[in-house]
Amino acid sequence: MRLKSLFLPRAALVVLASAALSLTACVESGAPLISNAKPLLGQEFRVHLYDDFSEGKPKDFHAAAYRWVNGEYVRTGGLESDAKRFVAEPLAAKDFVIQSTDGQSKRFVFWIGRKLHDGAYLVFPLDMADADDATRKRVCGDQVDVCRISSHEQLLVMARATARNQPSDPVLSIVLAK
Repeated sequence: MRLKSLFLPRAALVVLASAALSLTACVESGAPLISNAKPLLGQEFRVHLYDDFSEGKPKDFHAAAYRWVNGEYVRTGGLESDAKRFVAEPLAAKDFVIQSTDGQSKRFVFWIGRKLHDGAYLVFPLDMADADDATRKRVCGDQVDVCRISSHEQLLVMARATARNQPSDPVLSIVLAK
């Protein structure tokens, strides 16, 4: 599972991020589940993304740019595999939930953004396997490969489960002012 993405703070808010994510997460929805997002990273920013780590070093690096347009961050530069649009909201302490989508808003995928330091984040996909069997069955039903959710409550349950575990396929994201 390959993820491209990111995050960064905004002064004292320590929140949101930029996401340049490939759309292959294990938890998805057919409709947006995060609403009333704010441009916590300002009106525009650039993010450097490092991924595919081996022996402590990234094999891949690229940059993306985002601008706040109509209630969401929209990609203005970067790779085609980067999230075209995203929003985020605080989850707990240093974690955020990121919702990204393709250009047609038919598929929404979800990620955790974890603040490491001012301007530095790990971003990793929500994974249905992180939930215990009873929770996974209650939220995902009999779905095997992808957990399709339909409510904000389900999103938070799955996000908290993933946040409790070691990150899988993380992307190191460094946010820069534009």
